[in-house]
Amino acid sequence: MERTKKSSAIVALAIIVVTVISLLSNCSGGKYEEEAEKYVNQCVYRDLGIVAECFNSEVIFKDGDERLVAVRYGLDSKDWDGAYCVYMKGEYVANCTTMLPSGYEFDKNLEELKALFGV
Repeated sequence: MERTKKSSAIVALAIIVVTVISLLSNCSGGKYEEEAEKYVNQCVYRDLGIVAECFNSEVIFKDGDERLVAVRYGLDSKDWDGAYCVYMKGEYVANCTTMLPSGYEFDKNLEELKALFGV
């Protein structure tokens, strides 16, 4: 009976660890968001000569293997400094907007963004 309790405790602990790891990986964004953030960091560096310190991104449109990913960036951890919309085909960046204001309303401008990228 004691062996069963130990086994159950080990299984429960393993489930908790896997759940925590899964939740943490979701907080940092998925593979699409990560690729979009890398591209935006490159754009920020090319445009401003500064490496962005933090990102907040989300997929705002998905149709098959095409996605639009909204990415806000910060040059420090205090505030967002700007944004980009990244167009992805599959797992790869296909195109990107120019730098947008940090308060850009992606949801209100979704139709314009879709028209810009032809999706």
